Amino acid sequence: MRDIYLVNQDGSGLTNLTNTPAFYEANAFWIGSRVAYTRGNQLVAINLALDGGGNVYAESEEVIYDQLQPGANPAASFRGANTHSWIVFQGANAIQHLDFGIQPPMLQQLTTPPSGSVDRWSSFSPTDAK
Repeated sequence: MRDIYLVNQDGSGLTNLTNTPAFYEANAFWIGSRVAYTRGNQLVAINLALDGGGNVYAESEEVIYDQLQPGANPAASFRGANTHSWIVFQGANAIQHLDFGIQPPMLQQLTTPPSGSVDRWSSFSPTDAK
């Protein structure tokens, strides 16, 4: 299947962070200092650490959310001024966001496309500006 890798800017230091050949993992992106990705209907975050030789490895992982819709693709992540963190998703036919600064995390639909159409290619502003 597919794993998530980390590599240095110069192409060296290729590191397999997940090493789980039985799973299909995709859509990796950064959430602060963690790497997040999708695995089936789950959104998973990896906490990274350095070993004694300065090599990066996956210290632990956490399932942030386990009810993603099929085809949900993370488009962006950011932390708001109120310490809440959001991830914007391109869902099956609409734009959604996941607020994981609250418990339990809440997935909300941001757009409602007209019948027969699809909303795609979301973007965001990292400030509170509209």
